[in-house]
Amino acid sequence: MLRSNVSRVVLLTFLARLHFYLYASTIFLQDRGLSLFEVNAIDTIVLLAVFVAEVPTGVIADRIGRKWSVVIGMLLHATGELLVLFGYSFAAFAVMAAIIGTGFAFESGAWESLVYDTLPEEDRENAMKRAMGSIGSAANLGFVISPLIGTLIVAHLAQSEFAVAIVLTASSIFLAALVALTLHEPESAHRTAKTHPWVILRSGLAEVRGSRPLQHIALVSICLSFGGALIALAPPYFVAHQAPSFLIGLSLALGSLLATFTQKYAYKLETLFGKRAGLVIAALLPGVGYLLLAAATGAASILALVILVYGAGPIKTPLLSAYQNAHISSSTRATVLSLINMVAHLWIAIGTLISGAAADRSIPLVFAGTGLLIIAVTILLRVDRIPLEVVLSEKATPDAGRAG
Repeated sequence: MLRSNVSRVVLLTFLARLHFYLYASTIFLQDRGLSLFEVNAIDTIVLLAVFVAEVPTGVIADRIGRKWSVVIGMLLHATGELLVLFGYSFAAFAVMAAIIGTGFAFESGAWESLVYDTLPEEDRENAMKRAMGSIGSAANLGFVISPLIGTLIVAHLAQSEFAVAIVLTASSIFLAALVALTLHEPESAHRTAKTHPWVILRSGLAEVRGSRPLQHIALVSICLSFGGALIALAPPYFVAHQAPSFLIGLSLALGSLLATFTQKYAYKLETLFGKRAGLVIAALLPGVGYLLLAAATGAASILALVILVYGAGPIKTPLLSAYQNAHISSSTRATVLSLINMVAHLWIAIGTLISGAAADRSIPLVFAGTGLLIIAVTILLRVDRIPLEVVLSEKATPDAGRAG
């Protein structure tokens, strides 16, 4: 079951990340009358929808099963993407964004909980790093292939070409939902299937309140989750520097290709530099990339740095995920992850709205601010202490992270 479940999550993640128009979605929305601020506001609405629905959907996942939560999420996501075809006003796109965000909320935490509970208890932390690395690599591989195909489909950035790309995107996500139907629910997840939702929510809140290491990791994960809306701002940044349009798709494709390897082998950073230094390097790299991107001028340097930021951004994800899950019990895992993700999405939503307003004045200012924020969080929140806290927790309670 282990191999089957993880491999199926890898496949559905790949299919769900085949966004054939995302790389140029800002241009699509601008053609339909939206400003850069409104484009970022649409992203904010997606995140706010996730924020509102995060905990209820997490509780639902812990009650009815993580598999069904993923299926529902994928179906909502695909429906929202398809409806984008019919949007011609900010209000219409806002409704579609809310549907997509609700779909993300159903997915959020559910498949990660399912994967973690599928893993054998022995050496689960390292197994989770490898599993999350493979899943993250599949997602990035989707972002490698789809913009390359997208540049062929949307060669002239025409609305009719965007329509084809949108239909293909929605179809791919519907396929991901079909794959999700084949997932196996771990036995540990069934033990709380009949528990009252309020009890699950209270248990999740109590777990977060009762663990300082979990609070620390969650705070770091939340604060490092804001990426400066690179996907939204890179296209107009290229256009402002009179770069060829094909570089927009190429930057996302090559950046995602780099991320496919960096995320899959993120654990090797800890092998080479030690757990503490490896995690710090993973956290700092995108911040340094953003600072350099803010100072870039030519199309070639912008291309190289956008690729670097895309590639370096996800390195920390499998590492932080493994450390975080080590402090969460199986019975409330989806709920706890949803609580953390809820706050993260609120943080990103606020940051996206601010960056959208600032981007209408200066995109380099947004990149510089994002880089400084990432570096400050890494230093001030003592990211280097996270691996040590996991070790100390396991020594204090030998069964830590192995509940369920």
